[in-house]
Amino acid sequence: MMNCPLETGDRAELLVTYSSRKLDAAKAAFVERHIARCDACREVVSGQQALWDAMDMWEAEPVSSAFNRRLYWRIEAQV
Repeated sequence: MMNCPLETGDRAELLVTYSSRKLDAAKAAFVERHIARCDACREVVSGQQALWDAMDMWEAEPVSSAFNRRLYWRIEAQV
């Protein structure tokens, strides 16, 4: 039986790693069994998974071809 990650010191590591889908199969199975009966951990995992999903959908704006030139101009202007 797994101790509740919210009651131990490993909550952030275990629940965030599970949410990012980076846990090995055995540890993921433990977390899944635990969150099936622990509302608090299930809520944390749900929020983390929503965050990961949003990050997966985010696309950075393309950088203009003049970005470096303008950046260095601004740096020189500050000096």
